[in-house]
Amino acid sequence: MAKKKNKAIFLPTNIPKLQNLIKRDPESYKEDFFIQWRHYEAMRDILTENVEQKNENFLNIIIFISQMCTYYPKETKNFPNDIATLLLNFQNNLNNETKEKIIQALILLKNKNVISSNYLLKVIFPILLSSNTKSLHMRIFKAILSEIKNANLKSYNNKINKMGKTILLEIIQKSKEEESSLGIWAVKLCQKLWKLKLWNDAFTVEIMKEAVLHSNIEVIIGGVHFFLNVDSFSFDNSDDDIEDSYQRDINALNHKLSVNKKSKKREREILKTINIKKKKNKKKEEKLHSFTAIQLLQDPQGFAEKLFSKYFSKKNINLILKHKLLLLQLLSKLIGIHKLNVLGIYTFLLKYLNPNQKDVTQFIDCAAHACHDLVPPDEIEPIIEKIANEFINDAVASEIVSVGLNGIRSICSKQPLAIKKELLQNLSEYKKSKHKSVMIAARSLIGLYREIAPEFLKKKDRRKFNTIFTSKKEPLRFGEELDVQKDIKGIEFLKECIKENESNIDNYNDKNDRKNNSKKQENKETIDTNSEKWIDFNNDTIINKTENNTYNSTKIELTEYINNDQEIPKNSSQKTVINEKTNNVFDLHTSTILTPLDFFKLNGFKTQQCILMKNDQNSLKRKFTKHTDNESKEKYCKKEDDKKKIARRMKRAKTNHSTTNEKKSRKKNFMMLIHKKSIQKKKKPKTNK
Repeated sequence: MAKKKNKAIFLPTNIPKLQNLIKRDPESYKEDFFIQWRHYEAMRDILTENVEQKNENFLNIIIFISQMCTYYPKETKNFPNDIATLLLNFQNNLNNETKEKIIQALILLKNKNVISSNYLLKVIFPILLSSNTKSLHMRIFKAILSEIKNANLKSYNNKINKMGKTILLEIIQKSKEEESSLGIWAVKLCQKLWKLKLWNDAFTVEIMKEAVLHSNIEVIIGGVHFFLNVDSFSFDNSDDDIEDSYQRDINALNHKLSVNKKSKKREREILKTINIKKKKNKKKEEKLHSFTAIQLLQDPQGFAEKLFSKYFSKKNINLILKHKLLLLQLLSKLIGIHKLNVLGIYTFLLKYLNPNQKDVTQFIDCAAHACHDLVPPDEIEPIIEKIANEFINDAVASEIVSVGLNGIRSICSKQPLAIKKELLQNLSEYKKSKHKSVMIAARSLIGLYREIAPEFLKKKDRRKFNTIFTSKKEPLRFGEELDVQKDIKGIEFLKECIKENESNIDNYNDKNDRKNNSKKQENKETIDTNSEKWIDFNNDTIINKTENNTYNSTKIELTEYINNDQEIPKNSSQKTVINEKTNNVFDLHTSTILTPLDFFKLNGFKTQQCILMKNDQNSLKRKFTKHTDNESKEKYCKKEDDKKKIARRMKRAKTNHSTTNEKKSRKKNFMMLIHKKSIQKKKKPKTNK
């Protein structure tokens, strides 16, 4: 009989079997574990001398120890520090496979709570710069993402988030100096965490601001995409697939309703499921951010000036038109949202405003976004003139003319003073164009100026009522905002109401005084009995305590602090009295305190005013009609008579009745009637040649 082989002989080489046995009984296999531990220490010292060399046994032992660390915690105290120092000290020289295995071992240690997530992130973040392979980059990227997600599951972990942001900022700054493209991973990470609503604050926006001013073009475009479409931009197409599946489900349910046998019960069930799915989709859509990234910028004016000086003022920078357009879109949105002044952009845009230019509509859109109320109109005027000269001509196609008119309208909606009166009146003549797109664009431009500034248009282009009320309306001025409420409407009406009620208030106060005096006389007896305990004071008295604990009352003289014209009302709860001298509306605002009852009266006055305005408009319409009432009545009667005659003829045509020979001859062929004398007489006589 052959003897059984001893298992202990194969344990040093068979690591998976040893791992399984230690899990079952760690104390009995303690010596075997220490053999592997010594083996690890020896190979670690060898690897420090030859860093570039790859050793598979060493990599297997690292993972084995990281899994067995929890069973022997005292003996393996320094294991995570040893691995981390090896990785950080030799990060540029180590083999890529050894780096991946060490990172894998560190993640295992973190999952078993041997090391903290803070410690892991400090080790992993710097390796993003040193690593060369894409697979290692993706491994580190996914590990960092999962760690930050797990840290912020229960509550916002400020410690880890702050540390991560500072490291990412350092990574972008280092890659900026070295002109490397490794900063793109920091940009991707920021964008992913912003989308998950974990890093949606001003610090992340500052990191992306540094990315836009980077030296590498990949990092620049990543930063620009972050600011332009941070909600819609995604690295994966997972969100698009979810939306498509949602639409397919609803379409399938609607198809069931139309095809299957109809019953009320089935309709209810299908409609219920559609409503539930719609509610779920609404919850997903509510994840949009309240503030965009551009709004959270700390110094937008400085950032806009740096952008323009770096990418648009110098000729040395070689940028493709696509990248230049993206940067222009960012700059124009910055100027439009924060109302900044970067005057060089308007002269820069002039050379791209040609009908033959590629993506010319996007350049016009940039010009419209860059305009606002606080830009001087002299700066925007050459852009409008250039568009009018290049796009709006008889030699150009109708599509180009409509693009030019729409572009001018979008610019003028931001700054209406940028266009001249003569040019606007010339452009308004395109409302009679044969082409529909040109006609609609011209009418929309006229409609814009009817509301904002009707004095810029001709009299025929204004509305009937605008021509009357233009004299009352104040002209537009540079820097003034439109539709600003300067006063409370109908406050003058209140002045008359208050004066009427003043006499009633005085009478009411006199009655109250009489009642109060009668009550005081009744209560005198009770006060006299307790005169030693209680002392009566008026409302206008101040109590002063003397040294002998006696109280002296001194009356306040308020007449010193009030003008001679004003008087204090008897009831302090009533509103202040209006002076007779106040004529301006501004004085009424300062001298009165309006109560909710006053605002109720104002609303009633507004409704009355609206009714009067409608009546005035109807009277104006009557004035504008060319004919008198009698002539219009006559015309109306004639039209009705004509309609009645036509209706009678139609009825006769429908009924079956005999016709005359003349009517029948009209339907006959000409050759059948040519022999008749009446037709032969009509023939022209032959001319002599």
